[in-house]
Amino acid sequence: GGRSFLYGADYWINYPSIKSERRSSQLWHRDPESRKMLKLFLLLTDVSIESGPTEYLPMTFKTSGNIRLRNFRRYNTIIEEQYCAKLIEKMDIKTFIATGDIGDIVLLDTSGVHRGGYGSETRHIASFHFLPWSRKTCTPAWLR
Repeated sequence: GGRSFLYGADYWINYPSIKSERRSSQLWHRDPESRKMLKLFLLLTDVSIESGPTEYLPMTFKTSGNIRLRNFRRYNTIIEEQYCAKLIEKMDIKTFIATGDIGDIVLLDTSGVHRGGYGSETRHIASFHFLPWSRKTCTPAWLR
């Protein structure tokens, strides 16, 4: 309901994965920035399962009822595959897979658990990061 500002923008090229194991952002993780950050991904190529789309576990941005998820933010951004599998089963979560056509937009709260970029085809994405702005204090969200 408030104003936001553009905090950052990136251009990502994910090349075909040549390793058999996921690594870095291909692993389940949460972004360490502000919990109030919203990321907009603009697909600059068609994104299919083969090009390694971003995968997101809905409801994992809500951590107050899950001490293990809450503590991952404090100690580590990477979350083990086995734990995510249990979480998916326990919470009956259907993984959101961000496939789409060139020009499609995906909005994500990346304080939730997600991964991406593991595929056999190249994908190009523009990423825009937004944070809320407090008119009352004239400060960005991460300072409050």
